Amino acid sequence: MRVFMVALLVLIWASPTLADEVVARIHFQPAGATVPTGYSVDSGALFSAARGHGWDGATQAKARSGFSPLLATYVSVKNGSTTTWELVLANGDYLVTLVCGGPVFRGRHTVSIEGTQVLKSVETYQGNVEVTDHAVTITDGRLTIEAGDPVAGRKTKFQYLIVTSTDGTAPPANTPPTVSTTADTTSGDAPLVVTFTTIAADAEGAISSVAWTFGDGNTATNLNPTHTYDNAGTYEAKVVVTDEGGLTAEATVTITVNGGVVPPTNTPPTVSTVASAASGDAPFAVTFTTTADDDEGPISSVAWTFGDGDTATTLNPSHTYTDAGTYEAKIVVTDAGGLTAEATVTIIVNEAGEPPPPPPPPGDGESRYNFQPPGSAPSGYAVDTGQEFLAARGFGWSDGVENKKRNFHSDALRDTYCFVKNGSPETWELAIVNGSYEVTLVCGSPQWTGKHTVKIEGATVIDTVVTASSEFVEVLKHPVTVNDGRLSIQIGGSSSGKKTKLCYVIVHGTDGSTGGGDPTGEPPTVTAAGSPLTGDAPLTVAFTGTGEDTDGTVGSYTWVLGDGSTSTNQNPSHIYQSPGTYVATVTVADDAGNTAQASLTITVTGEEPPAPPPPGLVTASVETPPVVSVRDAADDPAVWVHPDDPALSVVIGTDKDAGYLFGYDLTGVELWRVHHPGQPNNVDVRGNLVGCSLSSTLEMAFYQMDPETRTLTKLGEIDVGVDSAYGFTFYVSPTSGKLYAFVSGRRHDIEQYEIQTNPLSATLVRELDTAKGEGMAADEETGKLFMVEETVGLFVYDAEPTGGQTRTQIGSVGSSILAGELEGVTIYYAANDKGYVIVSDQGPGRYVIFNRTAPYAYVGTFKITSHPDAPGPGAHDGTSETDGIHVLNLPLGDDFPFGVFVAQDGSNTKPQENQNFKFVPWERIADLLGLEKDTTFVPGE
Repeated sequence: MRVFMVALLVLIWASPTLADEVVARIHFQPAGATVPTGYSVDSGALFSAARGHGWDGATQAKARSGFSPLLATYVSVKNGSTTTWELVLANGDYLVTLVCGGPVFRGRHTVSIEGTQVLKSVETYQGNVEVTDHAVTITDGRLTIEAGDPVAGRKTKFQYLIVTSTDGTAPPANTPPTVSTTADTTSGDAPLVVTFTTIAADAEGAISSVAWTFGDGNTATNLNPTHTYDNAGTYEAKVVVTDEGGLTAEATVTITVNGGVVPPTNTPPTVSTVASAASGDAPFAVTFTTTADDDEGPISSVAWTFGDGDTATTLNPSHTYTDAGTYEAKIVVTDAGGLTAEATVTIIVNEAGEPPPPPPPPGDGESRYNFQPPGSAPSGYAVDTGQEFLAARGFGWSDGVENKKRNFHSDALRDTYCFVKNGSPETWELAIVNGSYEVTLVCGSPQWTGKHTVKIEGATVIDTVVTASSEFVEVLKHPVTVNDGRLSIQIGGSSSGKKTKLCYVIVHGTDGSTGGGDPTGEPPTVTAAGSPLTGDAPLTVAFTGTGEDTDGTVGSYTWVLGDGSTSTNQNPSHIYQSPGTYVATVTVADDAGNTAQASLTITVTGEEPPAPPPPGLVTASVETPPVVSVRDAADDPAVWVHPDDPALSVVIGTDKDAGYLFGYDLTGVELWRVHHPGQPNNVDVRGNLVGCSLSSTLEMAFYQMDPETRTLTKLGEIDVGVDSAYGFTFYVSPTSGKLYAFVSGRRHDIEQYEIQTNPLSATLVRELDTAKGEGMAADEETGKLFMVEETVGLFVYDAEPTGGQTRTQIGSVGSSILAGELEGVTIYYAANDKGYVIVSDQGPGRYVIFNRTAPYAYVGTFKITSHPDAPGPGAHDGTSETDGIHVLNLPLGDDFPFGVFVAQDGSNTKPQENQNFKFVPWERIADLLGLEKDTTFVPGE
C-alpha cells in the first residue's frame, strides 16, 4: 500500500502548474541502466561541469531490479562521512522534491538542502521517505545537497530528485544526452572484425559529436563503426556523445580477442640412426635404430634407401645385404609441415669368409672424444656419455655426470656436451701410454650460458670463464706429460654460478705416443643363442650371450633386439608383440675396448592382430576453469586424496607457461594457485607429498599438503641433470619401501633419485638413456616403470635402481593401435595382477589402454567427447591434444564412486578458451569397455 501511495503522490506532484517549470529530473542509478523517461542519470560520479551535476567524492552505486522503475536503483552514501551533491542552476526560486529509501535494505537518512536540514536520522526499512516541495533560493548558481551523518549508523540512500522553477525566470536546464551501444561479437580470434550499433538521443536537441576509442589506440567519429582488432587482448571500446549544450554521455563494450590458431614457425625435424653392425660377411643382416623428433608435431613419413635398391618406411627396419660392397643407408623423415631431415650410415659388406678391413686409424697420433649420446659422435670421434671410468673403454669419469643433447648449433662438434655443476668438480680420465701430448679442449654450449673451470693434469687452463649461449672457450694444444698411465682432466669447481659444459677433447701424441687406449690385444669372441626362435605372437624369447677374451675379460654386453628394444643384460628375456622377422644382435666389448658381434633371426608367426574398433566415447562430468596462459600451457594433473573425507580430495594441475600449480576441488572449482618461477611442468603425489618438475630451472620442487586447509607448503627444490626437466613421477619400491622420483629431459634421458623428506634431499641412483619422452608412471606392486618415447612407442623398465638399461617395448607408434605423439601415462590398479596402463595418444586425441602386467596386451581405446551418443549429460566439450593424464581407482564421494580419470584438454572449445582439465567418472569408461571397477586395491596395503 505504501509503494502505491508513493507512486500516486509522484504522479500527482509531477503535474506542475503552468507557472512552474520542471528544470531537472535526476535519477540515481549506474551509467547504462534504464533511466525513466525524462530523467537524467547520476551514477555516483564526481561533479563535472559538462554534466552539470555530481558529487564531491565518489559514492557507492548499487543496482537493484524487480521494483518500480523510480525505486529500482539508488546511490548509497555511507553515514560517518558526509558527502555533497551539486546541480548547476540559474539563480532564482525553486521547489525541490527528494526521495530517499530503498526497496530492499534498511536506511537511516540525513539530508540538508541549501544548508537547511530536511531529514535527520529518519529510518526506513524497505520503504521511502520524501522531502516534497522544499522551497529554496539559488544565488550562487548551484543547488547544494548534503547527504550522510558523521555519527549515525546506516546509510542515506538517494533515489531521485526533481527541481522545479517557481519564478518563471529560470530557463530549463540542459539534460545530458543518452547513449547505448552493442557489438555484433564480443570475442573471437585475431584478426577480429567487430561492428558496433549505437543509439543516441538528446531531450533538448541534437547530438553534436561522436567520439569512439576502441582500446587499441584507434578511434572513430561515426555512430556505428566497424573496427578490426589485430592483436590478442582484452579491450574496452567506448563511445562518447556530446549534445548541443556541451553535455556528454558514454557507453562501453568489452571485446576479448584471442590469439587464434596461429601455428608457430615450422622448424625442420631432427633424425639420427645407428646400425647394429657397420660391417660383416654377406649375407649381412643389419638392424637400424633411429631417433626422430619434431618440435611442432609428429613425424608424418619415413623413407629408407639401403643403397642396394631396397627401401623401407618404418623407423627401425631390419635389412639383409646379399652382395659384397660398400653401401650408404639413408633415412629421410618428413614432418607435418613438409620439412625433412636425413641421416646416413655406411655399411661394408665383405665376400663370404673374407675378413673385414681394419678400422681407419684415429688420426695422426690422435684420440678424439665427443661428449654426446651414443650414435651421434662426429666421424673419427669416440663418444663419452657421462659414465664412470671403465677399463674396457679406456676413459670415463670419477663419478657419473649429467649429459645433455642439444641440436641448435651448426658446428657438429659443439652440438652436445656433458655439463658438470660448479661447486662439485668431477674428474675425467683417459687411459694412455706414458709420454708427451698436446690437449685441445672446448667448453661452451649452443644454447645455455656457462661458467667454466677446467684443470688438465693439475694445471688450471680455464678459470671461471663465463660464456653466453653460442659462445665457446677453447684450450688449444696444451702440452702435458703423462707418467702414470692416465690423462686427468678436472671439470667444475667454481663456488657459485652456472655449470662447466664440456664439448670435446682431442689428445695428440708429440713423441710418437698413440694418444690413448691400452694395447689392443686380441678381439673377443661371442656366440648368441635364443629359445624359442619361432612361435606365435606374443613370443617370449630367452637370449643367451657367451663372450670370451683370450687376453683379457669381456666387460659389457649390448643387445639390439630388432623391434626397437635394447638390453645390457648378458642373458635378457624379451617379448615380441607382433608377427614378423627380427634380427637380434649382441655386441661384447673386452677390457681393451675391442668388440665382437653375433646375431640371431627370430621368426614370429601368427596372424596380424585385427584392426582395433573405433574408440569408445565418454563425456566429462566436470571441467576446471581455463588456466592463465594461452596456447600450450596446461600440462599434467595428479590427484591428492584427503585422508579422512575422499570427497574433499584435490586435483592438482600445472600451467607450465605462467608457472602455476592449481588446486581444484572435485566440482572443478579452483581452490588455490601456487606460483613458482621455475615453471612447473609435470606433477605427482604420494601421500601428502607433492612433487613436480621445473622446466626452466632444471630442478624438482617438493611441497607438503595440509589436510586441514587443503593447501601447499613448499619444502624446497633439488637440482637435476636432465635438460629442461620435463616428465616426473614418484615410485615407492615394493621391496625396500624407499621413495624415488623419476625425472625426464626435454630431449632424452631419465634420472632416478632416492628422495628423503626430513630434511629434503635427493641422491641420483640411476640414469636411463632414452629418446624424447615425457609421460611416465611407476607400478608400485610389480616394480615396473612405464614411459613413452613420443614418436616411438610405450616401453617398460625395471623401476628398481638396480634395474639397468633393459627395457621392453609394449606398443609401437605407427601401428594400428598407437598413432603418436605419445604424451601422458597413468596406471589403474586392481587386485590379482589386474589393472591397466593408459597412454595419451595426442595426435588422434584418444586414450589407449594396455594390461599392466606382461605380455601387456592391448585392451581398448576411448575418447572424451561431447557427442550425444556418449554416456553422460555432455554438458562439457571433449578433449583433444592431451598432454598429461591421471587415473585413480579409489572412491571419491558421490560424484566419483569408482574413481576418476583426469585429462588435460589441449583445445578447450566450448567456448574457445585457454586450456583446462576434464574429470570423467571411471565407471563411464569401465562400463563402456568392460573394464575392472576395483576400489579396494591400493599397492602396499
